[in-house]
Amino acid sequence: MASLPPPPRAARARPRRHAERAFVSLAACAATLLLASLAALCLVLASEVRSAPSAPGAALSLRYGPAIGAFGLGGLLASTLASLVVATLVAVPIGLGAAIYTAELAPRSVARLASAALDGAASVPGVLYGAWALVAWMPALGAATGGPGHGPLAAGLVLGAMAAPTIASIAHGVLAAVPATPRDVAVALGATRWEAVRGAVLPIARRGLVGAIWLGFARAAGETVAVAMLVGGLPAAAPSVLGPSATLGSVLVDEYLDASAPRHVAALALAGALLLVIASGAHLVGKRLVDGAKGVA
Repeated sequence: MASLPPPPRAARARPRRHAERAFVSLAACAATLLLASLAALCLVLASEVRSAPSAPGAALSLRYGPAIGAFGLGGLLASTLASLVVATLVAVPIGLGAAIYTAELAPRSVARLASAALDGAASVPGVLYGAWALVAWMPALGAATGGPGHGPLAAGLVLGAMAAPTIASIAHGVLAAVPATPRDVAVALGATRWEAVRGAVLPIARRGLVGAIWLGFARAAGETVAVAMLVGGLPAAAPSVLGPSATLGSVLVDEYLDASAPRHVAALALAGALLLVIASGAHLVGKRLVDGAKGVA
């Protein structure tokens, strides 16, 4: 029995073109939905902020207290920045040190296990970090500072513990993207492994490592639940690093569900917008630096 002739090439290619068009359409719809969700978020925040106090400097004044009708966010912003400074001071040396060790100095078997552990630590929810801090070291911190232990210092410490794995994981990828030639040349000239890393690898990876720090900062800036558990929930016009305070994120967690007055809701929306600007700005800067460093490497 004679076999049928094969279909024309155009007939065989037609289903492939249809499948490709369907995939492109689905991908475009997904991208559009993502951008529309972000735009909707910004529009909701903007519509709520429009009813915020309009007096000059009222939004960033140092007085905040819904019970007395004061909704200045200056003190909350100061506490937020103080906790982020503490987090950066904690996370940067730990994160970069872990990345350099796992990527350049550790035995291969140890490096694989440590890298997997760091990736897992970077995905742990913030509420678990907050619970760990409350149980494990908050009493010791309170005894050391002579107070309850709550405040921007405690919040910054837990934020640093959360940001360090993110910095380490991203910095590890940046270091892994550096070509082997600079290391080999340095070792061939008589340098030790650490001297090769310090003199040949780190200068090449510097841009990406700075980007990893920025991305870790963005991770810390976007956290709210752990901060609300540790900062104390007490807004203050002159916040102390060692005393109970409140941040932009903590008032959102503590007050948003109970807010009913338009000015209160507007102030909380403005707090959310400020957090969005800080976290998104840090993320965009860090992503640009990391991508640029990998492209150079």
